Amino acid sequence: MKSWRSWSAVCALALSAVFGSGPAFAVGSPAGTVINNTAEVTYSVGTVNATATSNMVSVTVAEILDVVVTAQTPSVAVDAGETRREVLYRVTNTGNGTEAFLLTMTSVIAGDQFDPVPATPAIYLDTDGSGDLSPGDTPYVAGGNVPLLGDDEVVDVVVVNDIPAGVADTQ
Repeated sequence: MKSWRSWSAVCALALSAVFGSGPAFAVGSPAGTVINNTAEVTYSVGTVNATATSNMVSVTVAEILDVVVTAQTPSVAVDAGETRREVLYRVTNTGNGTEAFLLTMTSVIAGDQFDPVPATPAIYLDTDGSGDLSPGDTPYVAGGNVPLLGDDEVVDVVVVNDIPAGVADTQ
């Protein structure tokens, strides 16, 4: 019996950085960039032309922390009892600095009857760029090989689950 389910709704890949995320994009100046600014005004008083210059003001660009996770595998057909079913996600650093992102996953989503079981290991870095789980992929180890992404850099991640034997169609 086939059980069709959108894995982007079933397998949630949660990422955390030091701060939360928002609608920031890595456009513009990198974090820590110093911007110096001086204002100048030219004016006339009667027949006298003059120019005045302000003091220089320095501003340091603040770091924006943000990440976007998108499912690259829209849905996966599964059968009861199958093992090592996979979903590909793309993790993009949309902040303006280099960040290490801690990856965690959950297969249990409230409100449905379908709870796949995370495989061991459950998260792989798609190090060979194949877009699926293959021998060239590296198992992710929290605190070990955490992806370090510069602004606008991406890493593809494969999440792997086993399907319970007792799952029924439409769960």
